[in-house]
Amino acid sequence: MRIKYSPQKAEHDTIIKVVGKDTVSIDGMEHGFDIESVAYPDIAQETNYAVLEAHRENGELYLAVLRQYMGSCSEWDDGQYHEVTA
Repeated sequence: MRIKYSPQKAEHDTIIKVVGKDTVSIDGMEHGFDIESVAYPDIAQETNYAVLEAHRENGELYLAVLRQYMGSCSEWDDGQYHEVTA
């Protein structure tokens, strides 16, 4: 799985955990992705905008995730997808 962050200054830090190859937990809410699908056009509405975009490339899941933060985002916000594992 690869994740790209969309930073938003907030009163808390978003907690993101990869639970499995096709499942991510964002602030305690698990979001699973059907392995057969290539695109997820309604994912933002389905996840209450925790996941902004999702698609697969060559079977690998790519997510754009809203990441709220209190401090600085300069260490992790580079606009690129990052490989993450459980």
